Amino acid sequence: MNQCLYLDGRARPLRVALYGAALEVVREGEVLALAPLGRLRRISCLGRVDWAGDALMACAAGAVAVSFLRAGRAAAHFLPARPPARSFGALIEDAGLHPAWNERLEDWTDSELRRSLMLALRETGQGSDSVARLVAAGDSRQALRAGLRILGSRGPDRRILRHLLENLHAWAVERLLGKSLFLGHFGFSSDKPNLPERLAHVVSPLLLGESLEQARREAHRRRPSGPVDGAGAGGLAHRCALAFEHAEPALARRFDGALRRFERLVRDCAEEVEP
Repeated sequence: MNQCLYLDGRARPLRVALYGAALEVVREGEVLALAPLGRLRRISCLGRVDWAGDALMACAAGAVAVSFLRAGRAAAHFLPARPPARSFGALIEDAGLHPAWNERLEDWTDSELRRSLMLALRETGQGSDSVARLVAAGDSRQALRAGLRILGSRGPDRRILRHLLENLHAWAVERLLGKSLFLGHFGFSSDKPNLPERLAHVVSPLLLGESLEQARREAHRRRPSGPVDGAGAGGLAHRCALAFEHAEPALARRFDGALRRFERLVRDCAEEVEP
């Protein structure tokens, strides 16, 4: 089974080099591990982790995604341009050949958005008749602003919401790493669905519930001495990141459910495409 490798260079730097068909992990001249590339699907790097160029290219050739994390969030991703044949990314490409693919994709998006909106409105005690007003807003930012108006929120919550959405998108990218997607599926191609953006969109209404309330409480509990949007410890961005972490378990359940239904849609369309 393919594995995830976590490299922690926060205390002391690590260096990753290519050793045959494996990655050699070294700290201060001592070899800590040899990780066969054939057993890896994703690598996460924390702190200072220096890479040899041929090691990164071997990851690309082996369809191994490498993620660099800073302060608990994704700072950069190194993604293979093309995943292996018959991977999930290849299935999405096949599904895209289906004549009704775009229509089915939009139907799935609307359905998943309604599910999330119902959950968010139930959590906040709002009636289901508000769902139509939110869905009509079109995209996640507009939908959430409409939700804020329904919930009676004002003023600085727009900044809180922006930070929560930024965390949500980065988190969605992290959860899709290792899915053997095409680079274009991460938003680098106009003719492929941007999966992190779309999946973040359909679960984003959940941010209207408890996570928004907690972020609001954190924002007003203690003002940072610097700029209100400061990203350092105690700043609004940092406190919103903590609130997002609190909401992550509920978001993960919703995200994984939406992803499973998306995978089913992809496989159904791919199977219906004539060879």
